[in-house]
Formats: sequence, structure tokens, C-alpha cells
Amino acid sequence: MDLESQAGRASTSVIRRVIAIAMLVAAIPAALAAAVIGVFVAASQLSVPLMIFFAGLASAALMMLLLGYVAAKVLRSARPLGFASVGSIGVPAVLGIIALTYLSPEEAAPETLRSPAVPFQLWDLDTGTRAAVRQVTSRGVTERPPIVFLHGGPGGYSVSLEATVAALGGLADDGHSIYFYDQVGGGLSTRLADITQYTLDRHLADLNAIVRRIDGGPVILVGSSFGASLAANYMARYPDHVAAAIVSGAAPMFYPHYAEIGDGKIDDVLSDSRRAKMREIVETPRVFTALALAAVNPNAAVRFAPDAELGALFDRVANEVYLPATVCPGNTVGFRSKGYGFWSNRMTGRTLSNQAYDPRPDLSNNQTPVLVIRGECDYKKADVALEYVEVIPNSRIISMAGAGHMPYLERPDAYLEHVRQFLKTTLRRGEY
Repeated sequence: MDLESQAGRASTSVIRRVIAIAMLVAAIPAALAAAVIGVFVAASQLSVPLMIFFAGLASAALMMLLLGYVAAKVLRSARPLGFASVGSIGVPAVLGIIALTYLSPEEAAPETLRSPAVPFQLWDLDTGTRAAVRQVTSRGVTERPPIVFLHGGPGGYSVSLEATVAALGGLADDGHSIYFYDQVGGGLSTRLADITQYTLDRHLADLNAIVRRIDGGPVILVGSSFGASLAANYMARYPDHVAAAIVSGAAPMFYPHYAEIGDGKIDDVLSDSRRAKMREIVETPRVFTALALAAVNPNAAVRFAPDAELGALFDRVANEVYLPATVCPGNTVGFRSKGYGFWSNRMTGRTLSNQAYDPRPDLSNNQTPVLVIRGECDYKKADVALEYVEVIPNSRIISMAGAGHMPYLERPDAYLEHVRQFLKTTLRRGEY
């Protein structure tokens, strides 16, 4: 009986050890899961990255303490709390070191930093935006309606883009003063502390404030990509403020319409090598963490990864991946991106996807003359540009050979000729 009893106790001891070891092994992934859950629970309540980080480590420590204590009790340790505390300190410490190693920011390359060395003014708008504005003053004898250029993005810029200013500046010779401004969150304009305020409505309010400051309009809107969408939505809400509009590289007027069929993304035309380059730049633990935080608490995300950091990263993507894909084969882009606003792009994009107001019914009764210019190599679907013509009564479309998404940069002379001809035939008699 004694031998059987000893064998039974030995067997029980082995089983206890196996169970305890299994619990300790399982404790590591459990602690990692607890850390992730702790981070996102904390992020839903807090916007301070350091506090969120420590909340994750504390969650991991508690999980290790709990499972370590149970394992110690299974082993019938004389000091279960002391046994458990070893893992509750060691594992979170290792997780903390790993997190600091992989989530620390990388220093931006100098070439991606914004330079303010261009002639511009800062306009304090009643919306709270401090907008960078650059004016090319009319050089003509007759003063004609001013032109406001709406760049793409969201998150793009135009004030410091000499190629764009040079391409469109020729219209000053025809009597137009031209205003280039960086939309909120991009270029030299305000970066918002509360990034949930990057919305289509905010962009429209800023544009209206600028138009009011330019003698109240009416103005001629020249929109590129997202700027085309902005122009269409502005025309629908403020029809009396717009004398005419010219759009190119047109993005949707109403994004939800293209949710299922797609409007044409630049990713669709990327080569395998450019896709690989983009993954190399953006698929990092830090970027993934920032995007995951943004889904829970956008303002925690921007404090973790500020706009200056992710904007510089976006500039790299633009320069090395996107911009070469916006032009026809054999053409080059005449600039390097140095001022993209990542969070403006990300957050405004959310509001576009969930856009409630559909401008198309109002535009169907709008008699403002509109010219749609589409480059033959534009990655945006032709149906998007055609919808402008189908919806807006007084509109027409021109296809430009040898040009892509930004025809005013690839073929500026041909682009200006189309614009001048359009304005001559559509504006009031005697203005040209």
C-alpha cells in the first residue's frame, strides 16, 4: 500500500507540474492579449500615449500575476505570491522593451520637411483655421473674377508648389487674380489639435470664409482631384458664390455612390515594385498602432504619432510611389511632395465615405458653367468625370491626350488654352 501510495503521489505531482507549466506557458500570450486589451480600453478613455502604454503593461502584469499565482498554488508553493510576482514583473518588462524598440518614431529625412520660404500670408478665418494663402495678382487691364485653386488630397497643399503656381499663374495675364491656399491640415496651414474636426464640412466652411474675404465672390473655382469634389459640393451649397468652375482629375461629388463600384484608386495602377516600396514604407508596427488607435480614439492616435511624423512618411509614399503613377508613361512630375497632412487625409476621408449630404440634386438645377478636363491616363474612372457632365446642366468635358491625373502640370500650355477658351465663351459678354 505504501508503494502504491507513493506512486500515486508521484503521479499527482507530475500532473501538477504539467498543469502548472502549461499555465505558465499560456500566461505569456494571455499577458500579451491583456496588454492589447488594456491599451485599447485605456485609449477609449485617455488621450495620453504614455498613460495608455502603462495601462497595457499593467494589464499584462495583472494577468501574469493571476496565472502565476494559480500555477504556484497548483504546485503547492509555500510562497505563491512571491513566485507569481517574478513573472508579473519580468514579462511586462520584456513587453515594454519590445514596444519601445518597435514603436519608437523614426527621424524624418530632411528632404521631406516643409519649407516656408515662399511668398504667402496667413489668414485667420472665422472657422478657427489659420490658412496659408498665396496670391498672384491680376496683370490684366480688365479685372475679371478671381480664381481660387482647390488642390487635391485631402491633406495636400499648393502654396509652396511652385510647379502649380507657375502652371496656373498665366491666367493673371488675362485679368484674374489667383488665390492658392493650403486646406486645413496640409502644407503651411493649421494642423488641428482635435483631428475629428477634419471633415468635408470644415473644408467647405474654410473655402466659404476665403471666398467672403475675396470681396464675397463670385469666384472661379479650379479644382484638382479632391478639389474637384470640394468645388462641386461648394457650388451645390453656395451657387451664387461661383461664376464658373474648372475641374480635373475629378474625384466623386458624392463618395457613397462609389462605395461598391469604386471610383478608381491609385493603388489599382501601381506596379508590383511600387506596391512593394509602399509596403516597405508604411507597414511598420508604429503605423499599424497609430491606425488602430485612431479607430478607438483619434486624438490619442495623433498624440502617439504626430502629423509632422506621419506627414513626412506620407511625403515619402507620394514621392516614391504615388506621384510617378499619376502621369502618363514617359512623363515626370515637376515637384517633390514636402508638406502632406496625414491626419487631414485620414480623417476627412472618413467623413467622405459617410457623406450624408448628396449635392447632385441641387447641382442638377445649377446653371453655373463647368468645364471638366480628364487626362487620358487618369487613374480615376472615366465614369466619375462623366457624372459631373451628366448631373450639371451647363457643363462639358474635354479629354486631354498625353496627360494623367494633373493635366495642368503635364501639359500646362494645352490646359491653359482649354481654360481660356472655356472662360471666353461662358463668362459675361465684355469680360474678355
